[in-house]
Amino acid sequence: MPGSLGSFGVDLIGALGGKPSKQSQKLFRAWQQREGGWTNNAARFNPLNLTAPGSGLPTINSVGVVSLPSYQAGIKRTADLIRSGYPAIYQALRSGQVDFNDPALQADFNRWVSGKRTPGLTKYVSGVASSYGQNLPVAPVRANPAGGRQPTEPPPPPQKPVFDPLSYAQSILGQYAQGGSMDFTQLPGVVSASFKTPPPPPVAPGATAPSVGSTPGATAPSHGVEWNGKKMVLPTDWKSTHPTSGLEKEGFTHAEDIMGSPGTAVGAPEGGTIIRHGSAQGGQSLWLRADSGRMYWIGHIESNIPVGTQVKRGQTIARISADHPRPHVHLDWSTSYEG
Repeated sequence: MPGSLGSFGVDLIGALGGKPSKQSQKLFRAWQQREGGWTNNAARFNPLNLTAPGSGLPTINSVGVVSLPSYQAGIKRTADLIRSGYPAIYQALRSGQVDFNDPALQADFNRWVSGKRTPGLTKYVSGVASSYGQNLPVAPVRANPAGGRQPTEPPPPPQKPVFDPLSYAQSILGQYAQGGSMDFTQLPGVVSASFKTPPPPPVAPGATAPSVGSTPGATAPSHGVEWNGKKMVLPTDWKSTHPTSGLEKEGFTHAEDIMGSPGTAVGAPEGGTIIRHGSAQGGQSLWLRADSGRMYWIGHIESNIPVGTQVKRGQTIARISADHPRPHVHLDWSTSYEG
């Protein structure tokens, strides 16, 4: 029936530019059965349990799964997200060619549930594959240099993450050596110094000095990662590695992941105002409107600092969440976000 779950897969595949086939519709149904959106919860028009941080849409649980206002809104949001960040799923739904032994498809499904694009036959991937009709054992895979794929050994029991200051310092120094701008002090047990890249060359008379980052107007003061005792003070200048999935159109295209142990205190990168809390695919997120004009999106954290709170640089605003497979802070900024 049009406008129902029964037609959602057909319309979604059409919105992705594909021609609905028996196999592509079967893939959608298998995925929806694993997620249970719209059928097993109150996520209306959201069969794949999308989260939408900062959208203002009503959430149905603590993870941030949203209920969408209309069938067409559900089709558009789902298609936009798949198209922008899940290339293997996108191609499988468009073409109907589905192979759950494909590491790229595994990685996309793992990213959907955990936020990390890692190949492997996890319980989630195996569950979708089983609903699709491919019964595959839960066993991470790795590339085989001789061709094909081979299962890894069963993973060891999970261990409580331990912060290793030496490894962290080596990582920072490696980025510094590649030309990154790093500034950190008081790293416990390792160094007590400040490392910075050389100053930029002088600006010619009449020329304009470049702003921080690559976005005009991003004039935040330059800071690298700093450690104040056991607190991680977030930087304002880093080597961007990827955009923030789902927020690219709002200018969040300068993301960096900063690894740390769950529970590590997180200090504000700049002075400003907390304007919103939201969800992330693993933990929570918050928006900080800095006095410089930047908007920061900080994800995979736990925070109960009230909206409207004015903070200073370095003030504790959150702690690293344990709800992500690889605990870290996802940090991004925008000068075009107006939320």
